[in-house]
Amino acid sequence: TLLTLRFGWATPAAQGAGPPSCGRLGFAGTAVGTPASGWDVSGTAFHAFRRPAGLRLVRSSQPVAASVAALEEAISSGPDKVRRIGRVDHDVAATSVGLRLAPSTVVAFGGAPPIAATFLNVAAAGVSVPPEVAVADSPLGVPYVTYNTASQLKVRFDLPVKVDAPLMALEAIQARLASAAAGVTVAPTGLDYDAVALTALGSGLDTRTSNGTTADAAWARLNAALDAAPVTVAYRAQHDLSVAAAGGDPM
Repeated sequence: TLLTLRFGWATPAAQGAGPPSCGRLGFAGTAVGTPASGWDVSGTAFHAFRRPAGLRLVRSSQPVAASVAALEEAISSGPDKVRRIGRVDHDVAATSVGLRLAPSTVVAFGGAPPIAATFLNVAAAGVSVPPEVAVADSPLGVPYVTYNTASQLKVRFDLPVKVDAPLMALEAIQARLASAAAGVTVAPTGLDYDAVALTALGSGLDTRTSNGTTADAAWARLNAALDAAPVTVAYRAQHDLSVAAAGGDPM
């Protein structure tokens, strides 16, 4: 059994010195507020022309809501037979815990053979699968569509050459979805990447061997820990079922 779980948006009191990091989406700035009153991150600067290695950033021709609607329509009706796995509206979630954030939505999708091939070769890659496309507003109201490239997956998880073709197919799917969301043509980059720049970022991956006898036992412990933590679960992806749905061997 292969599972990926996304969680986040702790209560302000549990955040300590500041709000959740917006990470690779390119937000930067100083949060205003206190843990008690709630953090205001709606005025942070969006680096429109900053492109961290492995991140595709496209200016959208339509507002966030319309971009998200177009993205979900492209997922459900496209030729790639992908399906939506989960959606996170960060601005809505932020409001629920006393934070203010400009419109920001992430949509996860899966079920296609190129996606399944990624973690069938390196199971740890499941932490970055299913792939996601994000739509976020800058403080000036300029919407952007962004996603992690196939190159970032290849370098982060040291995927073998035999996965290059599925990775390029995944990049093509992401480019098609980004094109639909942004209302502009986004060409896939393939595996044209700066390996040095990507490697310099560090993988950020910490893999441990569970002392449980089964995956189900480890999963049960994780759920218990999440139940006790001040976080909410956004969605769960069960990769073995997604692989089977895509016609692969579910391990």
